[in-house]
Amino acid sequence: MSGKRRIPWIRIAAALLVGLAVTAEILVRGFSHSHGTPFWLRPDFGGVRSGVSYVYVARTRDKLLMFDAGGDPEGTGIIELLHLMNASPPEVSAIYLTHGHPDHVASVSLFKNARLWGGSGDARLVEGKTLSKRALPRLLSFMVENPPPSKLTDLLPANFRSPLSGWLTLQGWPAPGHTPGSFFYLLDGVLFVGDTLNLSGGVLSLGNPAFDDDTAEKERSVARVLQMLDGEKVDYIATGHGGVTQPNTARRLLDDLKPRLRH
Repeated sequence: MSGKRRIPWIRIAAALLVGLAVTAEILVRGFSHSHGTPFWLRPDFGGVRSGVSYVYVARTRDKLLMFDAGGDPEGTGIIELLHLMNASPPEVSAIYLTHGHPDHVASVSLFKNARLWGGSGDARLVEGKTLSKRALPRLLSFMVENPPPSKLTDLLPANFRSPLSGWLTLQGWPAPGHTPGSFFYLLDGVLFVGDTLNLSGGVLSLGNPAFDDDTAEKERSVARVLQMLDGEKVDYIATGHGGVTQPNTARRLLDDLKPRLRH
């Protein structure tokens, strides 16, 4: 008798869980098509929230470079930012991915002329042939509107230093842990860290470990890259979900982070 009484409650609980899951999916998918207001680090260096993550665009003397491709497949905020820079998607010559999660690659297909650079460890992730090792990012990947599969045109297996037009140089360092192919980039004093680091309340920290493939490896990567950054000019830190640091705070925030790393 008691077993029969439990059945309605089990059904009600199951229905509630399904309802919550559907509601969460609707909210996540709806937010992925939203965008923020473009902002500026410098006259030819801007950013915008695209879905749940941030995208950054830099104009050099003869190139238009993009860092990550956001979570909105329509790229509405990115196109608005480009318009403010008197540019359009065909003019973007390269996209540098900090990592290959779906919320950072959603609009790649809009940029037909751009070469797609990223860590070699994330090649299959970008192509949609594999998923994260962790449960939470796997769950979110099913909730978000998955972008069309993309393919890295240029694999980044190791540190690099690439001269650009004029006096600018783009540098990059592998930072595996959040994903196998996570990368840091430094261009003209702006450090792009993706989801490996997070900015919240003016404090820089390691990103949420629930989304990491290997948090211990991530800490070791961050410690190594921070050591390589000693002596480099870092004016801003551009994160994947926390936006950009305030002027004249980046170096202090990096120094504050170092003692908190368990490596």
